[in-house]
Amino acid sequence: MKTTFLSSTLSSHRSMPRRSMGTPMHRYWSSSKANLRSKPTRYLNGIDCDLVDLSLPMLERARARILKEKTGEIRLFQGDIREIELGKDTYDVVLAAAVLHHLRDESDWEFVFKKIFDAISPGGSFWISDMVFHDIPVIHELMLEKHGDYLESLGGKEYRAKVFDYIDKEDSPRSLTYQLELMQKVGFEKVEVLHKSSCFAAFGGIKTKL
Repeated sequence: MKTTFLSSTLSSHRSMPRRSMGTPMHRYWSSSKANLRSKPTRYLNGIDCDLVDLSLPMLERARARILKEKTGEIRLFQGDIREIELGKDTYDVVLAAAVLHHLRDESDWEFVFKKIFDAISPGGSFWISDMVFHDIPVIHELMLEKHGDYLESLGGKEYRAKVFDYIDKEDSPRSLTYQLELMQKVGFEKVEVLHKSSCFAAFGGIKTKL
């Protein structure tokens, strides 16, 4: 099995060109948090993994974690998902953890989702774990308030303000509905929500077999 993990593979600064995600037969491609990258290998031992991140230290950290799970070949790709060549029908699984909320405009979102769809083999899947916003304003404000209360319970009002300031400056999440519809638009015929709580969700899509 070939898998890819996407991590902090997009530049988070609005003034800078966007950076991207990465690519891992069965090969697995993953992008983001090192601990999230390693978990799938516990259930799919022996898979090959491609890891993509802007940060080389994060890539090295992820590789060290995955090696503990006795997986197959591991390749590291430092760079932006929008720029890295992923190929066609290359991966069985693509994971993007805490990555896509850095995408800015609609063209960026559609370009990356289509690029990932093209890189996945028929019968393969794309899974996302990330922050999401909400389309209905009153729900959006309610969920942000709920998340803010959680942040405040962790580090007080200053921590809450710091995190929200960072989100305002660096992030541009889209709603769960928007991303599921975009998955279907680029070609994923089956989509599924695994989990949704406050401003975070886990969901994905399957590319139909030929």
